[in-house]
Amino acid sequence: MGIELKWLGTRPDLSTYDPELQLYLPSHGEIDAREDFFITVEGRHLKTLEGGTLDLSYNLLSDEDGEIVRRASRHAALLNVGEAQLELVKPIVLGEADGILEPNELSNGISKVTCPNPVSNPSKAKDVVTWQLRDAAGALIAEDSKTLNALSAGKDVDFPLNAALVQQYFEARRHEKLSVSYNILRFETGRTSYSNPLTFFIGAFEQDLTTFDHENWNDWERGEAAADPRDWTIILEDDNWLARNNTFTNNSAGPVLQKQFFNLQAKNSYSFTINYRRTPLGRDVPSLSLHADGIEIAGPVVVTEVTWESLSGTFVASSSKATLAIVSHIASGYGNDYEIDDIEVKLI
Repeated sequence: MGIELKWLGTRPDLSTYDPELQLYLPSHGEIDAREDFFITVEGRHLKTLEGGTLDLSYNLLSDEDGEIVRRASRHAALLNVGEAQLELVKPIVLGEADGILEPNELSNGISKVTCPNPVSNPSKAKDVVTWQLRDAAGALIAEDSKTLNALSAGKDVDFPLNAALVQQYFEARRHEKLSVSYNILRFETGRTSYSNPLTFFIGAFEQDLTTFDHENWNDWERGEAAADPRDWTIILEDDNWLARNNTFTNNSAGPVLQKQFFNLQAKNSYSFTINYRRTPLGRDVPSLSLHADGIEIAGPVVVTEVTWESLSGTFVASSSKATLAIVSHIASGYGNDYEIDDIEVKLI
């Protein structure tokens, strides 16, 4: 008896992958045990399908009077391989690097959007290529299109952005998160192929200040140690907005507030500062520290005073991305209450 594994994959660009895997020949002992068979497949056969799908089945082979007879299995449910991806690769925006586009660094102040020609299904004459620029909420800012001909088909398609357009589309939206995508309307089939979006920030930020005014969390989120919805609240006290953690559970040790940053400048130094104070009542005394990508950069400090104090640390960005967190070192839900205000992250 033999087992022939069928590994039919479809990549995001709709090309298929059907490798001939090694035939599995179980021993008599394995057959007599009447247990499941575990067949190992090299990771490269899965990596090539990342973002696509995998259709799994197998053939059971037997030798019947010298002839190989195949009996096909039922197919497993279609599997997604990693995070689903669209058919076309991301566009290229001149000047974008590591998720940041700095208009002031563009040569002569100009840029361009390049829509790569699909490798597995190249563009043809009369296809229409359209690029779009959207803001963080998905609202359309700009778009343009080109109808391909015999000269432009099967090639990358460029959309130049002159200095005036760079100012209008990018500089005017400094510190905002934007995305660029494109699609190809196929003339022969009427089908539209869509790209994965390229997202980036306009300029690296120099300061990010969270004051909690009017209940604005400024993208700070509850950490795993403040998962109870009763823990964090924003209150207005003496004309000042602030965040209070009431620590309702005994699972209050660990990250309590965290935020992901995507527009840092790699190899540059940043400061991370908070104001904190203890609430008047409570048995157990809070203890807090500051972390950057899981590394402690300040504290822990014991929060004993009901007047405002500051805690500050510094870190060097290893890339444009970093996760900053305020971490509690006390698990107790008895007391252990504190308030946070004026969270500042600043380029130094």
